[in-house]
Amino acid sequence: MASFQRIIFDISDVVKYSIGNSSVSGIQRVQLKIISNLSYIRPDQCFVSFFNEAAGAFELVRAADLGLDEDFDSEKILARLGLLRSCFFPEKFRVKRYLKSFEANKVRRSWEKAKVYYCAVFMRDRLRRHGILSGLPASGIHEAPRTPLELLPRSDLYLLLGSFWDYAEVMGAAKDYKKRGGDVVALIHDLIPLVASDFSTSGLNRVFSSFVYNIPDIATKILAVSRCTAQDVLKVLGKRVGNVEVLPLAHEFSGSLRNPASTASLRDSRDDPYALCVGTIEIRKNGIMLLRAWARLIEEGISVPRLVFAGKFGWRISNFKSYLSENGAVAKKVTLINSPNDTDLAALYGGAKFCLFPSFYEGWGLPVGEAAWFGRYVIASSAASVPEVCGDLMDYADPDDLNAWVGFIKRAILDVEYVNSREARISSSPLRSWRDVAVDLDAKIMSI
Repeated sequence: MASFQRIIFDISDVVKYSIGNSSVSGIQRVQLKIISNLSYIRPDQCFVSFFNEAAGAFELVRAADLGLDEDFDSEKILARLGLLRSCFFPEKFRVKRYLKSFEANKVRRSWEKAKVYYCAVFMRDRLRRHGILSGLPASGIHEAPRTPLELLPRSDLYLLLGSFWDYAEVMGAAKDYKKRGGDVVALIHDLIPLVASDFSTSGLNRVFSSFVYNIPDIATKILAVSRCTAQDVLKVLGKRVGNVEVLPLAHEFSGSLRNPASTASLRDSRDDPYALCVGTIEIRKNGIMLLRAWARLIEEGISVPRLVFAGKFGWRISNFKSYLSENGAVAKKVTLINSPNDTDLAALYGGAKFCLFPSFYEGWGLPVGEAAWFGRYVIASSAASVPEVCGDLMDYADPDDLNAWVGFIKRAILDVEYVNSREARISSSPLRSWRDVAVDLDAKIMSI
């Protein structure tokens, strides 16, 4: 049984993500909730580290000082980490990082540089879209005490719960620590760029492949968020990794009680009912399947509810956009909500007639569990890890089978008693909280 002096979570990816986004993505949401709940269990041991680009070094902060139990607010996190400076123009290193992708075209680079400084003077709110801080500190937020993180003593535990594979400094630190005899735990969310490469890009696939084959060099213990992801890791790395333990994620939507009665009454009183699909709008999420299903149902004369997509726009969605522009009857029934925050999502889940999740591949499937937290019935993809989230509480269809999706959706629209009976079972079934996840993680790391 291990006894660690400090448990250090690296959040370098959260910091970088916060610079360019006001809301949080799935992987960032997961790690912040786990850290928040484990720091409640072990308040004196839990710390977070991050690579400070301006200083060119890692820094350490006590996890309890970051207010991670609050709703995600990128400016608050950055302010507490001392990364939101009160300056008129953005810091030079951030501008240089943004301009790096334009180095091959000097004219375009000059234009983008001028645009950044123009926005600093006249449109400061747009700087965040370029991944550059606005330099406006959140009012009333105090910086947490920070200390340089140099050489980790072997009495510490280093945890990588996020998208650490894209950070050379983090990978290097983990590899060095393991070489010196330290313990490093890595949580793998998915291997999509390797096992479902059609939904990624060649550049990302190459970078990700290099990371995956280096996992045995950086981690003494490997966890996966689902049985599906664990099997993918073992399939790719085989005997090099030995055992991969599964740490199932939560259903809980933090900040919201289970089955809130207010949302049920609100849903029943709506004049414009809607079905909800939560997640990034990108090719892998398969939103076009729902557009095709809505088109078929409209052709059949079914009175379809509004179809709401809630998530930021991702890559390779030209077919999705084209389908909407070419099918007016469907477009009239579709609403796109870009980058909703937690308050928006809670209201959307609570008010939905039912939910949909047609993804081709997932490492887990947070929106399925979150919908269950609100007592909502979901028609979900039968692919990859998705059925692990809620088991037989939901109905599943092959993400390529249009007829199956049309059939399930038609029943959800027309057979109210069926949906009510499914939701009654969902509402009374035991679901997993983020505290449960933290307790399980605690047991796994203390068994090292």
